[in-house]
Amino acid sequence: MSSSRHDEIALQLSELMELRSVGRKLTSDESRERALAHVGPVPLEAYGSWFFFPWSKTLVHVLPRAEFRELRTHANRHKITTAEQEKLSAFTIGVVGSRWGKAPRSLWPSKGLAVRSAWPISTRSAWAT
Repeated sequence: MSSSRHDEIALQLSELMELRSVGRKLTSDESRERALAHVGPVPLEAYGSWFFFPWSKTLVHVLPRAEFRELRTHANRHKITTAEQEKLSAFTIGVVGSRWGKAPRSLWPSKGLAVRSAWPISTRSAWAT
């Protein structure tokens, strides 16, 4: 398996600038200019965080944690308040059983809810005779 690199930082910055420009649609040039101004003198390669996933040999470049969270949870803004999002992000949720937990376990953190969700615990091994 060959390794791959996913550097979407410019796109993520553009989307972040777009959501922060409440009330008007930015042109691609305006979005790019605001993103560069936001980053300042820091080169794009050094901005944000890089994560390596060894099982897929993939290197991924994302926004810093707070900005990534702002971008990912923006769709929730009309569903729950910012205070509620902050409260829910601190929850740890344990999913018991192997049939139920896969979808919520990956959905909740992607929406900024229960960021520290626990892997499911198999009741079969605990109750085996």
